[in-house]
Amino acid sequence: MICCYQIAFGGVISMAKPSVFRAEHSMAADVSLDRSISPRRRNLVFIVNPLGANGKTGKEWKKLLPYLRSRLDTNCNVCESFTSGPSHAIDITREAIREGADAVIAVGGDGTLHEVVNGFFWAGRPVTNHDRESAHSTALGLIPLGTGSDFARTFGWKNDPHEAIERLAKGIRSRIDVGVISGEGGEAHYFINVADIHL
Repeated sequence: MICCYQIAFGGVISMAKPSVFRAEHSMAADVSLDRSISPRRRNLVFIVNPLGANGKTGKEWKKLLPYLRSRLDTNCNVCESFTSGPSHAIDITREAIREGADAVIAVGGDGTLHEVVNGFFWAGRPVTNHDRESAHSTALGLIPLGTGSDFARTFGWKNDPHEAIERLAKGIRSRIDVGVISGEGGEAHYFINVADIHL
């Protein structure tokens, strides 16, 4: 079975509503922080695969972190979390969403992004914040530091982490479709730009 969900990508946006709609637009005005309304800082969780691209991702992340903090620390709590093996990004993502993160940002390539996308779902349903009374939703983000970054290219972005940070800082966001494939065993696998099946 194949199904599609709509997921927010970029800044603080709605997430995971069943849909086949795709649109891209800037909504920076929606996410700008008006101190008279809400002084709350956004909580951003950056999931880094330090061994991605043969260890290059971890090294590049260390170099990029001061710039990221200079652009985001004023309005955001920046939390970095390093993966320790396969599927760890899935677990980190689910925990971040349950704890109320405003955005979970994959730092790396398509493999890391794939795991983060799968972390937005559990048992065939979107993961939700522990505070069920809240209308809060978590956005997905990407800082491309992988070797291929096919998703970034598909979206028409340069493979430039500084541009990605600027999109986050400006609150530029887009809605993207998320597909799901359920096998005979019922286990769901989610994807955003490409899926393949080995026969």
